[in-house]
Amino acid sequence: MKEATPSLRSTISREPCGSRGNRTIWVTVLVCSALAAFITAMGSEVLAYRDPATALAREGENKVEVMVRLDSPVTAASSWQADCQANAHLVGLGYEGIWQDSRSRIVLYANKPACGRLSDGQTVATAGTMQIARYGVRPIWLTLSDDAETRMVERAPPVKRLVDSMQRSFFSVTEGLSEQGRVLVPGLTIGLLGQDFMGASAIQHEPVNATFATLLETHFKDSGIMHLMAVSGGHFALIGSLIRSGCARFLLPRQIVSLLTAMAYVALASAMYPSDSVMRALIMGVFASLAMFIGRRPQAISALSWTVVFTLLADPTMSRSYGFALSCASVLGIVLCAGPIAERLSILLPEFLADGMSVTIAAQLFTVPIQVLMTPTLPLLSVPANLLVAPFVDFSTLTGLAGLVLSSCAPHLAFACVWLSSCGTAVMQWCADTIGGSQSATVPWAGGIGGTLAVVVCEIGIVLLCKVLSAMARRHNTEGSVVRNGGCLMRLRSKGAIWLKETEQMFERLWQPD
Repeated sequence: MKEATPSLRSTISREPCGSRGNRTIWVTVLVCSALAAFITAMGSEVLAYRDPATALAREGENKVEVMVRLDSPVTAASSWQADCQANAHLVGLGYEGIWQDSRSRIVLYANKPACGRLSDGQTVATAGTMQIARYGVRPIWLTLSDDAETRMVERAPPVKRLVDSMQRSFFSVTEGLSEQGRVLVPGLTIGLLGQDFMGASAIQHEPVNATFATLLETHFKDSGIMHLMAVSGGHFALIGSLIRSGCARFLLPRQIVSLLTAMAYVALASAMYPSDSVMRALIMGVFASLAMFIGRRPQAISALSWTVVFTLLADPTMSRSYGFALSCASVLGIVLCAGPIAERLSILLPEFLADGMSVTIAAQLFTVPIQVLMTPTLPLLSVPANLLVAPFVDFSTLTGLAGLVLSSCAPHLAFACVWLSSCGTAVMQWCADTIGGSQSATVPWAGGIGGTLAVVVCEIGIVLLCKVLSAMARRHNTEGSVVRNGGCLMRLRSKGAIWLKETEQMFERLWQPD
């Protein structure tokens, strides 16, 4: 009888954590997720293809009457055919006397007389020419006719009107800054470069020098610090850290801290220029706040995975967004690789340099293959460029956000804040002009899928080479050929520290009175 009843120990040994039942559950979840993604993507494509606006745009350029709701602030147009543009979606479509409902996402183009009357969130009735988009994620372009009457059908929600008023006041305050401040302070603060703003204040004031702005933007891209001009996780991490530090002083319970953090994230995202990276950071931040609320330790990989799953299920077109892909890839690289890279770099470098370089290298490892699809070049000096500007990013961001909040109620105090922010962006401009303006800042690379695969192969080769060198160093350490517990790199660092200490002691003896 005793032999017929297996013990608990033997049962556990035969049914480990990764048993067949667990594998079946994971495979079922993966299959169901893939099927849900496939059904959602197919449904989205079918609805977009059969939408009346898409069907009409496929026939060529047609003059239509439309009712549209704006989804973003008005910015400078990326096409020569208009002065400004805004993301929007159709509410209704009229063609040849027939009115139909439509839900197509469009890019709305207009000229300056109409640019100042458009604002984020409002619904307008107007007329223009509709065509298939030549580039971009949104499938349709709508260019408003200059002689068409633009009639407001519905005002923007109160929150949208408040944000629009605050942003217009903020850009009015930045008008008093230098050229670099007018361009970079809004870009660092809300993710919209100064030359791209096309509100009423921008039309009334002197525009930013187009040549200077274009050259500065090019230098930022070539030096590998253009991501500073796009709001992503950095803003949210900074605000979340400040809120948690403040709540810790008053010993508030974690539920209150999580709710305050989530509300701050929502308010911050509402005040920023809407982008895919902002949406990713917001959803991921809300997941982290929810984990804190229920008493679980926030896990970046889990939050990022759920963010990607829910985002793609809700909007399958995000799978074609470079901004969303770059934001997710950079977070994944930092979470997975920043720690190990910093641990290895700390053998040779001081800790603060190792930490800064590890974050940049980890993000670059995962984002460069995507960047090659956009621009077939490799930024060679992005690591030193990011290290040079890193000490000034948080300061300029906080002062810029303070100027944004104060711009509506205290413009003079807001100008002092944005001036302080422009002092930090001046360092960024110098770094971008010095590094990005040199001929060795970038190297040409193959574009398309081939270029991406070549980058991945090179990165894998570099990682394997580093592992081989690390293994050889460990083998030499065990054989006693070099100093143990650190190898030659640790020996170099130790010698440098000893030299600095002896030099300091020597100068102290020289300056001591007899």
